[in-house]
Amino acid sequence: MYVINQAYNVYHESLACRYNVTHPLKLYGSLTFRSVYLSVPYHHFTTAFLLYTTISLTFVWTFTDLFLMLIASGISCRFEQLNKRINANLQNSTEAFWGEMRTHFVGLMELVEQTNRIIGPIVIVSCANDMYFLCLQTLNTIEHKPFPINEWYFRYSFTFLILRTSVKLWYTAAVDEKSTRTNKLVQKVRSENYNDEVEILRICSGAGVSISGMGFFNISRKIFLTMAGSILTYELVLIRFHRSSQGAGQERPCAYID
Repeated sequence: MYVINQAYNVYHESLACRYNVTHPLKLYGSLTFRSVYLSVPYHHFTTAFLLYTTISLTFVWTFTDLFLMLIASGISCRFEQLNKRINANLQNSTEAFWGEMRTHFVGLMELVEQTNRIIGPIVIVSCANDMYFLCLQTLNTIEHKPFPINEWYFRYSFTFLILRTSVKLWYTAAVDEKSTRTNKLVQKVRSENYNDEVEILRICSGAGVSISGMGFFNISRKIFLTMAGSILTYELVLIRFHRSSQGAGQERPCAYID
């Protein structure tokens, strides 16, 4: 859809500027990657490489979010299995059972810590990428779309970005939700069934664990409000800057030379 949208824009520019098009691929590459060809001479291989890179990065961004969703889903599923077993044995007063539950919970905590050490950089890159494009696309909502295909492409890409980001955060925040639910279940144990192992499990599950971006932030349900507030704050600044600098740095129209 990106390629079709851009090709449609190039086609209409060629009609409006009355280009004498003898090499359509050169026209498409020169107008699509203007900033690159201001510094280097045109070459078909360069255009193919830039187009391949642009499309590949789109797949990489989506795969990164999907990868985090799958990792978080596997961990939250383990916490849910543990919670179901605890919920079904709230009347159990044997220390052996609660010692086993404590061991399992501590093991899951260590699993999350080890996972965070490995995927922490990916979490930061993924969230930063989504935040950047959410701010950029939100700013683009005030831009005029010259053709219907531009409007529909923008709506699709923006909607896809919002859904992808929301689903990723929802699944990764499930780890925090499931781990804190363990503490709520342990607090339901009646006093006559209480023992030292239950107390240790209650203490261990008090803080919960969550997917983290190298310790800079934890992903929980609250992150939705945090991101929304950050986007709104930066968007007000960007809109003001955009209006004050509107028209600056725009390329000259009809500047293509075959």
